[in-house]
Amino acid sequence: MFSSLIAQISQKFGLSAGQAELVIRAVLGFLDEAPQGLTAVVEQVKAAGLSGSPETWATASGPVLDGEKASAIFGSVAIAAIASTFKGTSEQAASIIGFTLPKVLGLISDHGVVPAGLPDAAFSFLKTGTLPPGLPPDHLVKSKIGDWLLRGVILAAALGLVLWLTPWHKLSSTPGAKETPPQPSIEAVEQEAHAPKAGHEAPAAAEKQPEVVAAPTSPARLSLREEDGVLVYEGSVANEDSRKDLLAALVAVYGADRIRGNVSVDPNTAPAPWLANLGGQLTALKFPGLDAQFEGNHLKVNSLPAGTDREALLGALRQSFASGSVTLPAAAQPVADRPARLSLRELGNKVIFGGAVPDSASADTIKQTLADVFGAENISGDLSVDPRYQAPGWLTRLGEFLGLVKSPGLNVVLDGSDVDIRAISPNVDRTSLLEKLKALFGGDVAVTLPDLSSPRLSAESALSALNALQSGYRGKDVAQTLNQVAIEFETGSATVPATEREVILKAAELIKGLPQGARVIIEGYTDNVGDAQMNLALSEQRAEAVKTIMVEAGVPAEDISATGYGDANPVDTNETPEGRAHNRRITYEIQVR
Repeated sequence: MFSSLIAQISQKFGLSAGQAELVIRAVLGFLDEAPQGLTAVVEQVKAAGLSGSPETWATASGPVLDGEKASAIFGSVAIAAIASTFKGTSEQAASIIGFTLPKVLGLISDHGVVPAGLPDAAFSFLKTGTLPPGLPPDHLVKSKIGDWLLRGVILAAALGLVLWLTPWHKLSSTPGAKETPPQPSIEAVEQEAHAPKAGHEAPAAAEKQPEVVAAPTSPARLSLREEDGVLVYEGSVANEDSRKDLLAALVAVYGADRIRGNVSVDPNTAPAPWLANLGGQLTALKFPGLDAQFEGNHLKVNSLPAGTDREALLGALRQSFASGSVTLPAAAQPVADRPARLSLRELGNKVIFGGAVPDSASADTIKQTLADVFGAENISGDLSVDPRYQAPGWLTRLGEFLGLVKSPGLNVVLDGSDVDIRAISPNVDRTSLLEKLKALFGGDVAVTLPDLSSPRLSAESALSALNALQSGYRGKDVAQTLNQVAIEFETGSATVPATEREVILKAAELIKGLPQGARVIIEGYTDNVGDAQMNLALSEQRAEAVKTIMVEAGVPAEDISATGYGDANPVDTNETPEGRAHNRRITYEIQVR
C-alpha cells in the first residue's frame, strides 16, 4: 500500500527505506490516535492551505504542507522525536511530515471519502512493522501523555550523552576490570519498547536458556525481469536489513518509478552472497529484456540482447560477484514480436516524442527526421532501443507524413501498421488529409482520424461493447471503446459518475487479462473556457481519478500513467458548444508489452 510512497520519501529527502517507513508509521500513529478522528485531521490540512479531495493529494505531484504548518498540525514533540531517529533537525522533520501526511491521507481515502479509522492494510502496516509506530501529537492528547513524550525525548538524549561520556574503552583495557557488554543503541531500545508483548513477563536474565538458532534451510533468491523499461523483481532474503539493502540497490540503478515487485523476509533463508555488490551486478545487467535469477551462490542469466559482448559481461559480473558462479545463455537474437512505436505531441511550441524501435540506426533516423521537419530546437524526447521491437514500416515515409500532419495541436501515435491521429488543428481539411495519407501509405498502414460525427457511446453501450469482446482481444480494442465514452464530470469536479465508473472497472478487468500485460496511458483534456492553469489542474485530477479506479480494480499503478494537458491539443473548435464538448475528454492508449 505504501511502497511507492516509501520510494518517494527516500528519493526526495535522502532517507533510507527503513527511515521512510518510520516516517509513514509515525503519520499512521498520529492518525490512529487523533481524538477527533481522521475527518478532523483532513479539515486541519485543508485549513492549512490544501484544496481538493484527499485522494488527489496521493499523487507524486500532489500538494504538500510547508514545515511550519505541518509542525502545527502534527505537534512539536512528535516532530522532535522523528528528527532524532535520523539525526536531523526539527525543521527537516517538519518538511518530511508536510510531504508525507497529505499523501497518507490520500492513500487511505476511498473515492474521496476519508474512513472513520485506519483501513486494515494501513493498521497492519502500523502494528506489524519492525520499526516503532509514530507518536501522537502533543497538542491533541492529554497533557500527561504529552509530558511523557517530552520526557521520553529528553531521557533518550540524556542516555546518549551518558553513553558518549563513559570511557568504555578504558574499562575494557584496565587489567582485572570486568568486561562491560556493549550497550544497546537508542534505536534498539525503541524497537524493544514497541515490540509486541506476550501475555506474561519474560523470565529473569539468569533464568534464560540459550537460544538455539536453526541452520538456514533455503538459499537467498532474487529474480529479475525487464518489461518495457520497468524491472519486475521477486525474491526472499534472511532479514529486514537485507531486504532494505536490496531495494536500495534496485532504486539506485533503475529509479523508484521503474521497479515493481516484492521481496519477502524468511529467517530460514541463508545470507545472500551477491547482496554486498548488487549495485555493480545490476549495472552490468541493465539491458532490455533482462531475465535473470540469483539463487544462493549462483547467478543465471537467461537472455541477452543481440550483439552483447559476452566475455566483457562475464568479466564485469565475476568482478562484483567473485565468490559465486555465473551462467550466461548462448548468444541468440530475441524474437521481434512487438510493433515499433512513435508518439508525437505538440505542447507549448515544442514537439514531444517517445517510442520504441529495434536498433540505434532507426532511432537516429527518426530524431534526424524530426529535427529536419520541426527544427532541432523545437523537439524533445527519447526513444527506447530494444531488439524485441519490429522494424518500423513507416520509417522511410516519415518525413512526408510529418509534412502532411504538421499543424498546431498535433497529437499522433504510429503503432506498427496503425497511424492514429488523435488530435489535429480544427482548421485542417480532414477529408483531404485522409486521402493524401492513404495515397502515401497505400494498404501498408491503417490511418484513423478523430471521428466527431459519430455520437459518443453511453455507459450502457460501452459496457455491452466491452462484454462482447471475444478471447484474443487486443489492448487496442479496449482503448477504442473507452475513447468513445464521454465521462460526464460535473463542472469543476474530478469525481467519476457511477455509470462511467462501471465502464472503467470492466475495462480494467480486460486489461488485466491481456496475455502479455499492458501499459495504460490516460490523458485528460478540457476546453479553453476559464483560467488555463485551473483547466490544467482539473484535467490532471480527472485523469488521476480514472487511474485510481483502475488501480483499485487490480491494474498495477506502475503500469498506468495519468497526465492532464488542459486545453492543449483540441480535436474541434472551441467556438461552439458542440466543439467544446468534443474537447472535454479523457483519452486512452494501451500498449501491450
